[in-house]
Amino acid sequence: MASTALLLDITLEGCDAELYVNDIPVGRILAAAGGGIHQVDHLLVRGANTFEVLLNPGSTPSVARTEKRMLPGDGVAVEVTAARCPPGTSPGEVGTTRLFRFGERLPGGPVEFPRSVKNTFEVDPPNAAWAWERADVLLLDVRMPRRDGVSIVSEIARQTRVLMLTFTDDDASIHRAMSDGAAGYLVHGTFDAESLAHMVRATASGAAPVSDVAMRAIQRGPVAVVPEPAGDLGLSARQVEVMDLIAQGRSNSDIAKHLFLAEKTVKNHINQIFAALGVSTRAEAIVRWLGR
Repeated sequence: MASTALLLDITLEGCDAELYVNDIPVGRILAAAGGGIHQVDHLLVRGANTFEVLLNPGSTPSVARTEKRMLPGDGVAVEVTAARCPPGTSPGEVGTTRLFRFGERLPGGPVEFPRSVKNTFEVDPPNAAWAWERADVLLLDVRMPRRDGVSIVSEIARQTRVLMLTFTDDDASIHRAMSDGAAGYLVHGTFDAESLAHMVRATASGAAPVSDVAMRAIQRGPVAVVPEPAGDLGLSARQVEVMDLIAQGRSNSDIAKHLFLAEKTVKNHINQIFAALGVSTRAEAIVRWLGR
């Protein structure tokens, strides 16, 4: 067990906020509570780490990041103190080691949100032992709020064994994950809890468990992918078409019929759209899309 922890002590006045470490949402910070303390060891990466407080009273990370507002007030202030702390202590107490501090104070009156207060620091984990170096196996989904899981397989696979655990079963995702270093690829609905536990242990021992659907994709060979030109907000031309139909309230089956696509292909496009827009629901995607 770690003898110290890296804690961020956030002091906040005048506006709620979201805390991000390396673009990963950590938690909501409430001005009414005066701020909060968050442990972030598990989110650190080798080298530079980015710490960000996003000032905006949105109810979700995606709204906090995208919805523009003008708010009156007596001023907004935020300060972040990072410290290594023994168990049971907090930043500022005896025995802690302060690593860095940053913040900002905004004037009173109408202030435009969102406002990002961020900085980048070279901060190693408290015990020079990386979270995924301590792990025997890391389970990774394809669809995640901030980054497409397939895009980070190669980075993580250099540190530990990666077992993909996802609903995504298209050939392109399977081939890329496996070619980038994933040890195995499991598709939800093809195993029970007992089988999953067995396959995780097997992966740690050097095995490469693969669901039948993934094995068939591997046997079919790599899929030739023709890149489409970039559209709005970094979406491809096809993804723009799909997003326009989502904004019209169309269901996946309606979109598939309209564009002459398989419904599974539509789902894959939507997963990629959510990752590109930094959202996790259709409602958030529509707000982001219509507000561009």
